[in-house]
Amino acid sequence: MKRSEVLDRFEVMQEAMLATTDGERAYVRPVMLIYYQERFFIATGNADAKCSQIRKQGRAEVCYYPDTEEKGCYIRFNGDAKLISDIDLKGEIMEVATFIKSYWTDPADSGYAVIEIIPDWFDFMAYGTSVESRVKG
Repeated sequence: MKRSEVLDRFEVMQEAMLATTDGERAYVRPVMLIYYQERFFIATGNADAKCSQIRKQGRAEVCYYPDTEEKGCYIRFNGDAKLISDIDLKGEIMEVATFIKSYWTDPADSGYAVIEIIPDWFDFMAYGTSVESRVKG
């Protein structure tokens, strides 16, 4: 599988699971994963535990189950994670993922945070197989 084939399975927004750590424990939670300009983002509250974990550890992993007929198919990726400070980019994310406006209306709001995850790799498990295919991020 090619990187482009993996990326083609993402929509602008999809439900996914995010894993972070505080250095002692792992934490997994559902998030809305935003795929924009071939980059991956998560919008959240700045005071949320995932933000402090990202600040402390700088790594995260995502698991996404594409909504297809291929039940059992999933994509995982792991990589560096950082909080975005660019107000213009935070505004663009707010425009493509309009659900954010239910929580924050101004991209400069100090309570609004955007996490970017830069994948090192993607693991793809196709329907009917038991082996992941790894693709460079």
